[in-house]
Amino acid sequence: MTSNIDLVAFDLGNVLTFVDEMPVAAQIAERAGLSPQEAHDLVFGQPKKLKFESGQQTFEQHCDWLVDSLDASFSVAEIKGLYDSVLTPDPAMFPVVNEVVTSRRIALVSNTSSTHWELASSFLPFASEFDPVIVSYQVGAMKPDRAFYDSLLDRSGVPAESVLFVDDLEKNIAAAANSGMQTHHFVGVDNLISDLSRRKIIQ
Repeated sequence: MTSNIDLVAFDLGNVLTFVDEMPVAAQIAERAGLSPQEAHDLVFGQPKKLKFESGQQTFEQHCDWLVDSLDASFSVAEIKGLYDSVLTPDPAMFPVVNEVVTSRRIALVSNTSSTHWELASSFLPFASEFDPVIVSYQVGAMKPDRAFYDSLLDRSGVPAESVLFVDDLEKNIAAAANSGMQTHHFVGVDNLISDLSRRKIIQ
């Protein structure tokens, strides 16, 4: 199969990195006298994340609010450190993306916060290769909103049919397909390698 893909767009969380929020929620819960689920909802709950991941407020404002809300002695710096600790690299993805970069452009397409993108860009060895970087807090739109995908197409200058969109969530994949992009539903590194090989993007 000959590939017509010019740009491979990678999601961040649970594609290029692992994300595990519950251990941090348990730490916060123990100190704040909350259940782990209550702490998770407070720190990582979707209504809260939506505000700073969509650019409605800064991540620092979220941290300030948390410090005021938690009935425990947390500093803003400590909250940021705990929040960052949920995101860790997936080294198995590094050689895959490094091979893609030898023949294709790559993009980052993520619903994320400023602090998580700053962290990821410090440990992803190919971070400087992303062109463009489409992160929700900067573009003011979140997957699966059409505006997010339009931002990718506008800033990349690549026709939709020449983009391969890689994401772990089916709703995000469906929206990319509706935008005319080719898609890969990420369920593991081995499946991704097989698909990229089939498309002649990697050997």
